[in-house]
Amino acid sequence: MIISLIGMSNCGKSHWSKKLEDERGYERRCCDDLIAGQLNDLLPEVDITDMDAFAAWMGMPHEFGYAEREGAYLAGEEGALLEAVKVSQGDVVIDTTGSVIYLSENRLRHLKQISTVVYLSTTDDQVASMTEKFFACPKPLVWGECFDQRSVESNEQALRRCYPDLLRWRRERYKTLADVTIPYERSHDPSYSVDKFLYDVLQHKR
Repeated sequence: MIISLIGMSNCGKSHWSKKLEDERGYERRCCDDLIAGQLNDLLPEVDITDMDAFAAWMGMPHEFGYAEREGAYLAGEEGALLEAVKVSQGDVVIDTTGSVIYLSENRLRHLKQISTVVYLSTTDDQVASMTEKFFACPKPLVWGECFDQRSVESNEQALRRCYPDLLRWRRERYKTLADVTIPYERSHDPSYSVDKFLYDVLQHKR
């Protein structure tokens, strides 16, 4: 079986992909690692492994050249997912990134064709916490069409207004893409085992 995990950053994708690898022998394909390889080829001057340096390179959506840098990142992610979905025999788990939903419809359609897409959802409290963490320590982020600065706003005011909208938009996109949604309360319950996880995933196939 091939499982693709989607959802926000820090929603548990890496945790569950590693548990499937360690406890059930799944082949784990981490898109973050694959993107690093892609971007090292596309952008040899950028240290993708240094998150602060990468965030500084990516910048914010109001900054000059951001759209081009965002496009370069997504090109790397497109190539990474293409590598991740190469079908092999046996059980595979694909650990995607939070921005997988920005990729081409053809790539996402293929992902659904070859795998069961599992959305690890997040709560409203988590979204509020993520907002504060982002402004305290910005990370590289794909904004897509979710940034729209008004003439009366400062850069920070526009970012703070648009960021929650971005997260809400992402949540809806994850739901649309998913075959199975596992609520945060379930995926983070200490008693929720790999067996229970796989049981929930397999219900989709019945």
